[in-house]
Amino acid sequence: MVADGRGAGADRPTGAAGPGGRAPTLDELRAAGLYDPEAPDAADRLAVLEILVGRGATLDLLVETDRIGRLPALAGDLLVASAGRYTLDELAERIGLTHERIEAATRASGLPVPAPGDRAFSDGDADMLLALSPALELFDRDVALQLLRVISTSLARIADASVAAYVDDVERRISESGGSELDHLQSVDAAIGVLGGTVDALGPLLARHVALAMVRSRRSREDVSGYEVGRLAIGFVDLVGFTSLSQHVSAGELGRLVTAFEATAADLIADHDGRLVKLIGDEVMFAAVDPAQGCLIGLELVDAFRDDDRGIVPRGAVTFGEVLVRAGDFYGPEVNLAARLADEAVPLEILATAATRAAADGGGLAFEPAGRRTLQGFDDPVAVWTAEHA
Repeated sequence: MVADGRGAGADRPTGAAGPGGRAPTLDELRAAGLYDPEAPDAADRLAVLEILVGRGATLDLLVETDRIGRLPALAGDLLVASAGRYTLDELAERIGLTHERIEAATRASGLPVPAPGDRAFSDGDADMLLALSPALELFDRDVALQLLRVISTSLARIADASVAAYVDDVERRISESGGSELDHLQSVDAAIGVLGGTVDALGPLLARHVALAMVRSRRSREDVSGYEVGRLAIGFVDLVGFTSLSQHVSAGELGRLVTAFEATAADLIADHDGRLVKLIGDEVMFAAVDPAQGCLIGLELVDAFRDDDRGIVPRGAVTFGEVLVRAGDFYGPEVNLAARLADEAVPLEILATAATRAAADGGGLAFEPAGRRTLQGFDDPVAVWTAEHA
């Protein structure tokens, strides 16, 4: 606890010693301009300082963070920070992995490799590397590292999305309502607690997705030419008019439009047993084992935004055939063809190839001839059809 600054108590440390030195006293906090007992918010500021010092904040760190007005955010930084205990040499000796393997796993995790002698690795890092060791043994080294890159990229996106959601929603509401520093700090702590609980509960969700991936893999690999390919419908849908609109509306309104498009696309893809592969600004890429379902995803996305009063209209294309399946993504001529055809579609149109039309026959769809298109990267013109609801 922070001493009250009177008598001998003024010289007592205010909390646990931080990684950069001893904890500051209350007198030092006052001298540094961090605490004024006569200020209207003195009680809240003292509570904030007590929490930060208790988590190891040094005087220099507090002064620098206060200078940029981010003391409540520092509470979150200190709460999630992993205190480094080991150098690379010490970590390698403790967990029995080579320097090269640790460095490769660190880079694949999207993290910088620390300099020699830096105590940058924590007990959590040691546990993580030990847990990853079986995967490094089961798979070929390059395959294992690529899998780790995919996982880490997904986790980085979750982290960025979580922070952005907090700033745009919770932090904005607290600021607009005139909340105090203590209100901000407590909300940061609550958000980190919620995120931690969410992460702990994700195991069953991952298992469900693995089960679906196994089913899709088996279905898509029937009678294909190799282990590395699958036969899938690949679709792209984008929003015509998005770039123009982005120049005339606020960032907040643009964000709400993107969120609505992404949410609608994700729900429709799930409803039709597809998989959302990636979101690229105002464009969504998806895959489905059943080409009829792939076409329906595109058509229902068009229907969902058909009457949008902002001048935003979807268009897209669906192809069907063998694609290279790698690290959760898809590659090859069919993917390139779908992307090119999506650019060829007129607003509110979903184009389909001959293979898509043939494979989706009887799936509640109708196809109208839409001519032949000369596409960049393709030697011959491509015959296409416009997919419609039957």
